[in-house]
Amino acid sequence: MNKLEEIKQELVPHLVNERVFCEPGSREFIELDSIEIEETKSEWSSYDRVCKLYRGKVNIKFSGEVKTFPVFIKEEVLHHSNSCVKIQNEICFYKEIAPKLGLTSIPKCYWTGKYQDQGLNYIILEDLQAEGYKVVKSRRLDKEHMKLALEAIAKIHGKGLSFKDNNYNEFRHVSKLLTTIPPEMYTITTLGSIKRLQKYLTSRYSHSQFGAIAKSIDKLLESKNMDDIYGHYSPIFNECENDIFTICHGNFTRDNLMYKYNGNIPEAVKVIDWKSARYSSPLVDLYSVIFLNSTSTEWSHVVVEQNLYTQALRSVYSNIPTSFMQQEFKKKLEYALLKAGYYEDMSYERLDNILSAIESRV
Repeated sequence: MNKLEEIKQELVPHLVNERVFCEPGSREFIELDSIEIEETKSEWSSYDRVCKLYRGKVNIKFSGEVKTFPVFIKEEVLHHSNSCVKIQNEICFYKEIAPKLGLTSIPKCYWTGKYQDQGLNYIILEDLQAEGYKVVKSRRLDKEHMKLALEAIAKIHGKGLSFKDNNYNEFRHVSKLLTTIPPEMYTITTLGSIKRLQKYLTSRYSHSQFGAIAKSIDKLLESKNMDDIYGHYSPIFNECENDIFTICHGNFTRDNLMYKYNGNIPEAVKVIDWKSARYSSPLVDLYSVIFLNSTSTEWSHVVVEQNLYTQALRSVYSNIPTSFMQQEFKKKLEYALLKAGYYEDMSYERLDNILSAIESRV
């Protein structure tokens, strides 16, 4: 029996009998009506290497009335070296963390775990595509998309901080279950992009705070070994915790956001793909928005002038001083610039806009 047939004939029927599709406390009589599931592909090849993906519908009779549950299933790929670690991270997030935070901006998770003692790990989620959610096709997020993204990640961070304050021992227990997956430096930057960034900062910002970053990068370039360079930056987001360390996504880019629309206007967003979830500084997510997602013309308006992220954060967690966030912002800036420098479409003009906005705040 192949894996697809195993899912249809064994796994899903077992989960229906376990009532994972029922609301908590439900006592309705249920029985499986039909299953329509097929293998699917992700738009991003890296997803396919880590998980095999399935999409379909589970039709269940509740007291004789059929209800349909669109599902999106991730199956562990054993031959991939990082598959086990990454899917275990995502299982931990959905099983141990998300229920405690009461998050609404992530897909509903019906079940996670290993099927049978020697089986594979699975994650069974609601199918957002069937619910009308779409991935943004443009290279950048405009004002409306950015606003929803910032508010969503800020509230996730804030709920993590509230949980940390109110139940510290339990929070530390579940956060330690996450395996920190270090960014692979070879995919983040190259020696050429580091030199390009250093030259840019020296020529334009030699007498500002960014000039100091240029000097630091110049010293770093004395080593041409990428392992040494990664060793320099890896502790930045994995240092000893401070007061604003919280549950972070770890790869918060537009690829991992799905939007629902009213006409052409986005009205809701869900944050997907939590395999890089980590206990870290919220700047690990916020910098991804700043440098990789936003348009240069919208960055200052959305993130700095209106301060949407901080406002949304404080709507669920008010015990965070502005000065502390600014210190974090400055501390993580060098790494963020290095990451941004890798992307060919990160023009000097765009960096100028971003750094000017940062300089007025930090």
